[in-house]
Amino acid sequence: MKWSKGYTLAIEDLRLRFKDWVELIPAGPDNEDVGAISSKFFLPKGKSKTIQFNSNKVLELYLELPYDKHAEILNYLDDMEDQFVGSRFIS
Repeated sequence: MKWSKGYTLAIEDLRLRFKDWVELIPAGPDNEDVGAISSKFFLPKGKSKTIQFNSNKVLELYLELPYDKHAEILNYLDDMEDQFVGSRFIS
């Protein structure tokens, strides 16, 4: 928000990705939650390979701003700058 100088950006405008840049997308019907994140915390343990929650696991996630939205924000910033420069000459 600081970089975009208050440009309205919804969470739906961003994409969630793992550290290896694989996008987390719902694979279930009707975009149901398919546990893409929780599956990284429930791992097989021991000789019996029982699935257990691993509370020490750290998961790096990134938010991607798609190119078209990035370009839209850059145009917004250019317009803001043009208005500022124009207002300085009018005064």
